[in-house]
Amino acid sequence: MRNIHYFFGHNADQGPKTVAVLETETRKYLRTASGSERHAGFTLLEILIALSVLAIALTAIWKLHAQTLSMHETIRFHTLAPFLAQQKLAEMEMQPELNQISHQGDFGPDYPAYLWKLTVDPVQSGEWKKLNSDFHRLELVITDPRADLDYPVRTYRLKQP
Repeated sequence: MRNIHYFFGHNADQGPKTVAVLETETRKYLRTASGSERHAGFTLLEILIALSVLAIALTAIWKLHAQTLSMHETIRFHTLAPFLAQQKLAEMEMQPELNQISHQGDFGPDYPAYLWKLTVDPVQSGEWKKLNSDFHRLELVITDPRADLDYPVRTYRLKQP
């Protein structure tokens, strides 16, 4: 044993107090309740169990993070696609003639990952022919090929003669 002198509290003026402290060498062994000695520290089994619990927790966190990233892309697409579809349909409304056409393209440097495809077909119906009107069906599909997502829009346009 070794003695350590220390001062504490308001009794410091009375001099140092002496306390006996165990040497580091004597702390190598711990006595169990049965009185037998054993080494201090963790056993291999305890370490393996701790590592297993840690591996399971980290795997769950990694999967959760991957799901969050995937959901972020999907939510971003479904938020942006209606805006892009509305923009493209407004451009089509400005054209004077709608024939049986099919167009496709991208949205330029603003949204380079998104593609669009527009199909225009005349609607063949006896009632519309009686009214002598041009009635067209416009089908627009906004696509994100990276995430394999589609946003279809179908609308109709009536053009009076």
